[in-house]
Amino acid sequence: RGVNEQAAAQPSNTALTTLLTSGGFFEDLQAAALQRKDISPFSATVAVADLERGATRAAPAVTEGFHERVYTSAWTVPRSAEETTGEGVAPAGVPGRGTGGSVPALTQNFVFLGRYQPYAIYLPKQLSNSAPLQMIFHGTGAVMSSQINQIGFQQAFGDELGRILASPMSRGPSGFGSDYSERDILDVMTDVQHNYAIDPERIIASGYSQGGYISFRMSMLYPQVFAGFVEWVGVTGNRLRGNPASTFLELNAGAVGDLYDYIPNLRHVPGAMVHGALDELAPVLAARATADAFLASDNIFEWFLHPVAEHLSFLLFDDWRKEALYSKDFKRVRNPARITYRTDPKLGNVMLGIRHDLAYWASAIRTRDSGAGVLDLTNHGCGGALPAGGVGKRQGIDPVPWISDNRTPVNPRTLTAEALLEGSLVNLKALTIDTTKTCLAGKSVHYRINSDGPVTLALSDGRSVTLAAGATEGML
Repeated sequence: RGVNEQAAAQPSNTALTTLLTSGGFFEDLQAAALQRKDISPFSATVAVADLERGATRAAPAVTEGFHERVYTSAWTVPRSAEETTGEGVAPAGVPGRGTGGSVPALTQNFVFLGRYQPYAIYLPKQLSNSAPLQMIFHGTGAVMSSQINQIGFQQAFGDELGRILASPMSRGPSGFGSDYSERDILDVMTDVQHNYAIDPERIIASGYSQGGYISFRMSMLYPQVFAGFVEWVGVTGNRLRGNPASTFLELNAGAVGDLYDYIPNLRHVPGAMVHGALDELAPVLAARATADAFLASDNIFEWFLHPVAEHLSFLLFDDWRKEALYSKDFKRVRNPARITYRTDPKLGNVMLGIRHDLAYWASAIRTRDSGAGVLDLTNHGCGGALPAGGVGKRQGIDPVPWISDNRTPVNPRTLTAEALLEGSLVNLKALTIDTTKTCLAGKSVHYRINSDGPVTLALSDGRSVTLAAGATEGML
């Protein structure tokens, strides 16, 4: 891992120049050198004898600024049945599963096929010994440097909050965060944590457009990993949601899975959502439907609507102050008393080691039949509290006028510590409860669970019971 690390160009001077000519592959300084007709800053003296004896030299250590890293992946994308090595780049892309739309440019495909995968990283000016990490997922047709390579973004989220910012290539412009794209995201997170001192309690998911969808997807399917999320102009999947046509038509583009029904998974993962009323690619009706679903849930969130903004406005403004402020104190919830988790095997990829079967203290979650399975369980073993929230509205003017809907924490309900597990299960055949994380180790556990079919409930210490369909109560 980390086989190559190189300094990259500094961001352009204006947001517009950055957006249009940001140097997607870190060629800004190289282009300037070519214009000056002097490439000597990029030269190096290499001894032939060193090459002949196979000498290697570590990349120079970097302590701050914008850089590109390359890690070695264990997975390659096959181009065809005849060429299975999958090395290099396929400009036309290798099609993925996400073809839920009529616009070819918006369907899923993978361009970066080989073992050596790049990603962008920004190290803040003051790097702590345990830094927060913000993952940044790029938009369709963009690359790893499209949002992270902006002065305002680096300052607001990196320098002022002390966060390391990392932006995966996700195997190309249109990976949509599943299969090989998801594998790349997970591996980039591993590589960053292997090479830098990261605070695991403060890992944030964020992204723009397609990256907004990926932010939803990652935080919903891995709620035990993320402290919170921020998404700009994204959708949960179906871009026609909220439109009358959605009753008979979907436009999921390259998305594998519409995450609208997975919003309750974010019970303990707060998030900010930023949208423009004039957005031509992520329609405001879909964004409003998502906001309404958040209002109907118990989630802590804020949904910002800018009446005079469209799809690219926030990139052009390069002003992220309110989102940075909102996410400033995000901290992971480790072992909440109540967890709600929806999962579906079709969203994962066992061949690539991707399985969404873990949520806090529940693991080895297996569905019984095709389709999604849902668990909603409350553990009283550690006592604690059940968060509650109050709905409110705000307004502001940065970077242009906005209004918001939000829910903020208020008056949580306290739980008395007792060896009790209760709740409901839908379309699940098995799951395991960690007795250490739930304070149930060595205790006789009273359970009250309603399931729509037979399910094996196991405890991590080896105890188990098979529950019949319907409401079941007993001791374990």
